[in-house]
Amino acid sequence: ESQPGVGSTFRFTARFRRAGDVSRKLPPVDLREYADRQILIVDDNATNRIILNEMISNWGLKSQLATCGEEALRMVTDEAGKIRFSVVITDMRMPGMDGMTLIRQLRRRFGAEQVAIIVLSSEDRPSDSEFFRRFEVSAVLRKPVKQSELYNILAEILGLAFHPESKITIPPSFPELPPLRILLVEDSPFNQQVAIGLLEKRGHRVTTVFNGKEALDVLRNESFDVILMDIQMPEMGGLTATREIRAREERLGLPRTPIIAMTAHALKSDREEALHAGMDGYVAKPIVVETFFQTIADVLHHVRGVNVGDTQILPSLEPLVQSDGNPDCQTSQPGEPSEPQPRSEQPETTPPGNGSSERVPEPASDVSDGAGLVDWPHALRAAGGDQKLLQALVETFLEEMPRQRTNLEKALSQKDWPTARRAAHTLGGSFRHFGAQSAAQTALQAEKALAEGHDTEALRALVQKLYDDLEKILNELRKYWQKQAE
Repeated sequence: ESQPGVGSTFRFTARFRRAGDVSRKLPPVDLREYADRQILIVDDNATNRIILNEMISNWGLKSQLATCGEEALRMVTDEAGKIRFSVVITDMRMPGMDGMTLIRQLRRRFGAEQVAIIVLSSEDRPSDSEFFRRFEVSAVLRKPVKQSELYNILAEILGLAFHPESKITIPPSFPELPPLRILLVEDSPFNQQVAIGLLEKRGHRVTTVFNGKEALDVLRNESFDVILMDIQMPEMGGLTATREIRAREERLGLPRTPIIAMTAHALKSDREEALHAGMDGYVAKPIVVETFFQTIADVLHHVRGVNVGDTQILPSLEPLVQSDGNPDCQTSQPGEPSEPQPRSEQPETTPPGNGSSERVPEPASDVSDGAGLVDWPHALRAAGGDQKLLQALVETFLEEMPRQRTNLEKALSQKDWPTARRAAHTLGGSFRHFGAQSAAQTALQAEKALAEGHDTEALRALVQKLYDDLEKILNELRKYWQKQAE
């Protein structure tokens, strides 16, 4: 049936096999049942806002429009501070406050059970999916958005109010790497355990040394497919060791061994220094599992031409830029694309690993001192979803971090600023693994102050705050450990 100026109607019959048992009860698909729910659309492109608003209105739902992240945050609560929207649909690339920053701000104030977040994106990057997982993004829709996809996602999200046992997930994406011989050069037992646990679980063989000097000794007798190199280590750091390795390869005519930097710092200057020293890739700590394995795949492909199947090769040395947002709300005209925003990496968490328990550990009961510092869902994801690895990391933290405090105290008493700085650096990296971001920030401030090499009142206050945060985290981890032992 066809009418000029109206459109055409097509009818057909298709035969399918009966579906098997559905493991999850699907929510109703008539969106008019949720007419009392409000949806916030955030996009700087006027055309996109109009199209989305029209779709949603046609389904009997109410929506409001925001032109940027700042405006969205002003609109999201009522005068009493309560959330006004059941769903926020946001673009990722916007002038001023971009989508990632908006999502972080929303999740600091509201959990996934209070407001669902749908992301609109024109890109597909493995590292983004880890960000979406950590901040509990309900769904990601690729542009241009299809009505059927948006309809089904909204039906599922709104239906979760009646099926709280259900959960929308974003599947992890790992490159298929062949079994590798890996040299891990890392002085922190805690960081060693994280890397070894993730690598060996995926069939790789790991040899561990504690500094660059030991790495050079091992390389005289053994060869490796990849070297994972920490930057700050005693005796010989990662940059010096890399220069020595490259000089030896050139002198003896040896093939280039891929070297990937591992450091808690994510500055452009660190990246450039790593490149200048002869490194081939860059991974920020704490490890983000997808980015970690994708970087290994990328480096192997470019340096050795290793076949990693259908792995999507991404730039491993892209600058890690943190977007702070812009208080001014800038908008584009209808039909104009937004200006690209710097990529924001989140070296904080990792997705669940295949075949491991993904149950999020419950916080220790009656926790007071450590409450709010440890993020248990974050910690489990940082352990690749492996409960046993998480328990082992808790045990290692309880053993190792008091020693780091002792090292810091001794170094301060002797005014040994480099050693003190390394101890603060190690503490901060371990805090980040458990999602204790405020404590990690204190450690970073102490590390910067120690780099100046002056015993000041401000430094002493920072170090005391660092000790206090450490004790709170230790208390919470002890209670968790005791609960697991029961």
